[in-house]
Amino acid sequence: MTGALDRGMLVTGDGLVGISTGLPGAALDVVSTGTTMNQHALIFRASYSTKFSSMKVTGVLYPQVGASVPPSISVSTINATATTQYGGINVTTNAFISGNLSIGTTVQAAPLYIYSPTNIGNAMIISTGSAATQQIMRVSTMGVLYAAGGVTYGADLAEMYPVGSGVMKGDVVMLDAGRAVGGVPALKKASSGKGRLFGVISSDPGMVIGWKDMSKDNLSGYAPVALSGRVPVRVCSEGGHISVGDYLSLSSRPGYARKAAGGEDTIGIALGASSKDEELILGFVLLGDGSLAAEVRALKEFNARLGTEIKELRGLITGRASEK
Repeated sequence: MTGALDRGMLVTGDGLVGISTGLPGAALDVVSTGTTMNQHALIFRASYSTKFSSMKVTGVLYPQVGASVPPSISVSTINATATTQYGGINVTTNAFISGNLSIGTTVQAAPLYIYSPTNIGNAMIISTGSAATQQIMRVSTMGVLYAAGGVTYGADLAEMYPVGSGVMKGDVVMLDAGRAVGGVPALKKASSGKGRLFGVISSDPGMVIGWKDMSKDNLSGYAPVALSGRVPVRVCSEGGHISVGDYLSLSSRPGYARKAAGGEDTIGIALGASSKDEELILGFVLLGDGSLAAEVRALKEFNARLGTEIKELRGLITGRASEK
């Protein structure tokens, strides 16, 4: 038997089937006789006139088009109960998906949607090998993220809060008395003598907490407030030149900090210098109670005076003793 094309269908003695070839190289070997790249090698029909799916000579598989559900390719395993499952899709080259990819479900709710029917175990694992020690990241079905190298991006830890209009990155904020959204207190631009200092609006947080409703994609009316770490802060010249290491406090300008004076509540520590009327500098968020700081300083001063008086008293007692 030769390997010439256009030979119709051939079934060999060992059970191989060849279509348009005399030398089938597989259980089913189909040779397309078309000369164009859009020629179909295989066509599957639900009826004579309706194409169910097809494969072109380039190896592209087309699922059903025009159906009531989005086109899909269903690949089942040969033995779903086996420890090592067979079948499925084994991609050994690059794969490009222009639509949504759903795993474990037919729901098309996101570019990547992973469904797990149990709340025990992992929903996703990224690994450099098969061993557990080679896992670099995994997400449990309880929503817990484990990362071997930690989770990092920006330099501060922030929490989401509702904010008033006009609040921007780097603004110093305070509690907006009497206003709350969903039980969470709202914040507004801070200025001295008008409320309780709360923090600084983060510009590029490393981690954000306090945003439980994952269905909300619109962050309008909310902003991340830096709880700790480095963050850009809006400062002004009201308190004079700001040097690295100076404490920052509220100014009379809404949203701006200034160099702190003794006994004032503080926002944090300046990590950059400023001599301009208004600008953004890097600061370290560290809220401080000015009244408590003043009391501590007063106590230290009292202890210093007391130590001096005790020393003088000891000298006086020693002098009188030597006179006798």
